[in-house]
Amino acid sequence: MASHKKIDWIRPTRRIPIQLRDPVRRHARQAGEIIWCWNLLNDHLFDLFVLLLESTSWSRSFDIGHAIWNTFQSDKAQREMLLNTAKAAFPPEQKFKAALAPDLKREFILPEIGWLVRQVDDLAKHRNDVAHVPIRFGVLDEKTVVLSVITASGRSGAVERLRKQPTSEIWLQLRGDLLALTGYAWLLSMSIRRDGRPPWPRRPLLRCVPMNIQKPTPKGHRPPSATRKPPPKS
Repeated sequence: MASHKKIDWIRPTRRIPIQLRDPVRRHARQAGEIIWCWNLLNDHLFDLFVLLLESTSWSRSFDIGHAIWNTFQSDKAQREMLLNTAKAAFPPEQKFKAALAPDLKREFILPEIGWLVRQVDDLAKHRNDVAHVPIRFGVLDEKTVVLSVITASGRSGAVERLRKQPTSEIWLQLRGDLLALTGYAWLLSMSIRRDGRPPWPRRPLLRCVPMNIQKPTPKGHRPPSATRKPPPKS
């Protein structure tokens, strides 16, 4: 009877190698914070969307907005829907009863929502780099760990962006930009609830978006101070 040699099987580990744990955790923390900021920003864009539906006097605007918003699985499609809804909610011919000029909402709110959507569109590629580009770590010796952007499966544009700047630097800036835009979206929501009354939020300066795309709040683009009409003479 033929004898069979015993085969020693190598079982793949379920744990991160001990040499890589610290750098992987640092990387995962940065990536996780950016994904959290991105999701928070999208949540505030949804708030804006629901407020725009309320301005059209739709009943149960939150339930309707929630159903429509989550029908679209693409973040970009949701942002396009937000902008188109803003244009429909504030048409040029529609008059609004506000403490300021009748066309205040379209004159100030619509350009700001458009600006916000454009900035998020520009930052989306950086967020996608974080979420989708594979990052590997290699150990040269017992103490040296090297971070490597893999070109085999990563898209060339994304790999090129990550090679230009250290991830620790660009991702810190990206996190700050996403938080700044989240705050700006929230302030826009507050302005809509106040019918556009001052104070009006200024556009934040972003570090990952070129200045020619940002276009900070231009002078004269802010709403004038509210002036009350004098009471009628008796």
